[in-house]
Amino acid sequence: MNLSSIFLYLFWTTISILQIVWVYKLYQKYQFKFLSYYLYLIAMSDLYGFINYNGKSLLNNFFAKNVDILFGNQVITIVAVPLIMMTYYFLLLFLTEIRGGNLPITIKRIYWFFQIAIFISYILLVMQLLKTGKVDPILIYFKLISFSEVVVVSSIYLINAYLTKNLNNRIKKSFIRIFISIDLLSFLGVVLFSDFLTLPLYKSAFVYYTLNSAIYLFSNFVSIGIVTFYVKKYRHIFEIKTTIVSQVRFLTDQYNITNREMEIIQLLIEGKTNNEISETLFISHKTVKNILTNIYKKTAARNRVELTNFFRNSHKKNQNENSLS
Repeated sequence: MNLSSIFLYLFWTTISILQIVWVYKLYQKYQFKFLSYYLYLIAMSDLYGFINYNGKSLLNNFFAKNVDILFGNQVITIVAVPLIMMTYYFLLLFLTEIRGGNLPITIKRIYWFFQIAIFISYILLVMQLLKTGKVDPILIYFKLISFSEVVVVSSIYLINAYLTKNLNNRIKKSFIRIFISIDLLSFLGVVLFSDFLTLPLYKSAFVYYTLNSAIYLFSNFVSIGIVTFYVKKYRHIFEIKTTIVSQVRFLTDQYNITNREMEIIQLLIEGKTNNEISETLFISHKTVKNILTNIYKKTAARNRVELTNFFRNSHKKNQNENSLS
């Protein structure tokens, strides 16, 4: 194994880790919910890039004599595809949270329907390739699947860009539109380079996949740079959405409120319904009702309005006590 190749793989791994740490520290510092979605987005995206590009590079350069390269490349793609599906799901959540809305269940279902359909189609094509051993008849279908993914992901960007027209906040509107414009161009550039420019144009698989990795990681750096700039410069805009709950954590000990209960209280104060809480926390509707019953008992609140007022009054009381001390 070439020493320079090993160094390059370690370098790409280090860059990916640095990107994740960068976003994690940004989230730790500001604690904005949309940054938690962005952290998952970058983590999934970097893991996808590492498996899809570095994995194929390793396969083509060091295992070519023992493995069917074409079939091996498609297997790696199948392993990587669920990661890109999750990446763009977190992109949906990220953009929706910045807008201050809730992601409708219909949009979620449509997204996952198309993504799962694309994934199953890919598996069926690889099985057909394994069965027949013939590449040319089904190569066009692999390109069609890649194009379908481009359509789905581009739709996410364009729909969110359209929805910003209803935003009253000029800063958030510009943030979303600039982020979408640059990220969409980066996405299309990566897809054009990796899926629609063929390997024979390059001297070796190593050069081809190394360039893919470089472009992919660079596009992530651009994305992270935009997010960092807006969060740091306009943090006061995003802090407006900080809920009262985050400022009354002292109540968790006083009323024996668990972390899960505090999560549900926060979502309640944000105006979410039981169904939306269930979808957000990935728990059943019945579980949400049971936890709410426990919260009402602990706080002596009879309904959502009383619970919200309870936390607001506690927050004001805590502020007054701090100002007097």
